[in-house]
Amino acid sequence: MPPPAPVRLLLVDDHPSFSQGLSLLLHAAAGDRLRVAGSVREAAEAADVAAALRVDLAVVDLVMPPPGGLAAVRALRDRLPGLPVVVLSGHDDPAAPLEALGAGAVGFLPKAADPAELVAPLLAAAQGWTVLPAAARQALLDDDQSRAARLRDALTDDERELWRLVALGHGPEQLAGLLYVSERTAKRLVVALLARLGVDNRVHAAALAGRAGLVG
Repeated sequence: MPPPAPVRLLLVDDHPSFSQGLSLLLHAAAGDRLRVAGSVREAAEAADVAAALRVDLAVVDLVMPPPGGLAAVRALRDRLPGLPVVVLSGHDDPAAPLEALGAGAVGFLPKAADPAELVAPLLAAAQGWTVLPAAARQALLDDDQSRAARLRDALTDDERELWRLVALGHGPEQLAGLLYVSERTAKRLVVALLARLGVDNRVHAAALAGRAGLVG
């Protein structure tokens, strides 16, 4: 079998010396697995260049002149919805990973990391995986748990019980029997619960229930 094609990436950074150095170091560390197809210094140009080069991954510096790195991430995601974007940052702001993911990035990595340590996360990000440092993953988990606890406390006893039953995998017919309502009413209650929780489906509701401590 022929070897897989290299992942083509775009570097978005206002310091050309950093882009050049990272490009060389990534090539040395990754060999033919990663290839820097181009770089751009202006955040506003990132989406156009990424589209023209047809890259597989964009790597964006968080701190850039206006409109800024997060704006570049949003523009890339709007123009190329299927393109994974990873944010690099040299700062330790604990809110930065959350902001990057909120803008549409699939990953957040430290700019000071050894290029050899970036290869595996970048390859994973190119496949759509979320890549974060351990501290950022823990911060996200803590944030989810806090949100889940707030939602749990804001619900009525009946809503919490419905949430628990949904998390246990009960469908509309089973819920109707357990709650002594019609199946149609059970479906309506589930739709309303998902809206209250701010999730799109029962799987997400079940995951959130686990973080809220409603199920083991």
